[in-house]
Amino acid sequence: MSATTTASKLIAHRGSVDPWGRNRESMNELAALREQLNVEARDNWDNAEWHRQVAAELATSLVYQFTFENLLGQFFQVETVGEFV
Repeated sequence: MSATTTASKLIAHRGSVDPWGRNRESMNELAALREQLNVEARDNWDNAEWHRQVAAELATSLVYQFTFENLLGQFFQVETVGEFV
């Protein structure tokens, strides 16, 4: 497998696509990458190493342990205290 796989290209390209489909060239590139990954998946269906590689690429693209901002402080006066205080 090459350093830049079809899955990583698809993941990287997905974020740059206009969700309303205004850029047809970008949408066509995404569709071609999807089809290429489908063909690759059919060819490697029984290859455990390929599945591990794609899973690793997906895992690195996902951001775990999201930090959410508490918006209440922007509207009300809040005081944050410890759990057992």
